[in-house]
Amino acid sequence: MADDTLYKLIFIIIYIIFIFNYYYYNLYDLILANIFNSSIKKLKMLNIKL
Repeated sequence: MADDTLYKLIFIIIYIIFIFNYYYYNLYDLILANIFNSSIKKLKMLNIKL
């Protein structure tokens, strides 16, 4: 029984992480895209200055 409850607990944790990633993936994607685009713009500005 202990093993069964342990597997259920692990499944629930994985399920919660999956739901969290599903709902917050777009938010993280936007933040990363903004950081990536701003860094590319800075690099382009540096190349123009050089």
